Amino acid sequence: PTLETLLQKLLSIALKFGKFQDHIFTNSLAGLDKAARIRKTVEERAEKGEWGRTTLDTEEGMVFRYLADAKLFEFVEHTANDFEKVFSNLLKMMSKQVDQVDWTSSLDEDQEETITVVKTHDALPFLLFRLDFSGYYARQAREKRKQVKVQHS
Repeated sequence: PTLETLLQKLLSIALKFGKFQDHIFTNSLAGLDKAARIRKTVEERAEKGEWGRTTLDTEEGMVFRYLADAKLFEFVEHTANDFEKVFSNLLKMMSKQVDQVDWTSSLDEDQEETITVVKTHDALPFLLFRLDFSGYYARQAREKRKQVKVQHS
C-alpha cells in the first residue's frame, strides 16, 4: 500500500468512528429526553393525587438498553483494531521512507548534526526530524562536539 492509501484508510476509519460517536450521542440525548417526559408524566399524575405509575413502565427501562447491544461493542473493538493496524503500517512506512533519504546531500554542518542526533534518538525519529524548529538538536550536537574537543585537548 502507498502512503496515500494508508492515510485514506486511517482518515476513513476515524470518520467512521466519529459518525458512530455522533450516533451514540444523538441517541443518548433522545433517550434522556424520553426519560424526562416519562418522569414528568409520573410527577403530574402524582400531583393530581393519582398513582404516578399505573403500570410497570417497560418503555422507561428500555430507554438506554440499545447501549448494551453487543454489536456496538464489537464495532468499537473492530474499529480500534483496524485503526491500530493501519496506523502501525503507516508509521512503519514513514520510518522506512525517512531511512531511505540521503541526508548528506546539500546540507550544511548544523543540519547534518541535527540529522545525526535525530536519527540516533529513540523517540520516533521519522517524525522528529521535521520538528527541530527551535534548533534544539543542532545546539545539542554543537555542545556535544565542543565537549569532545575539550576532552581531546
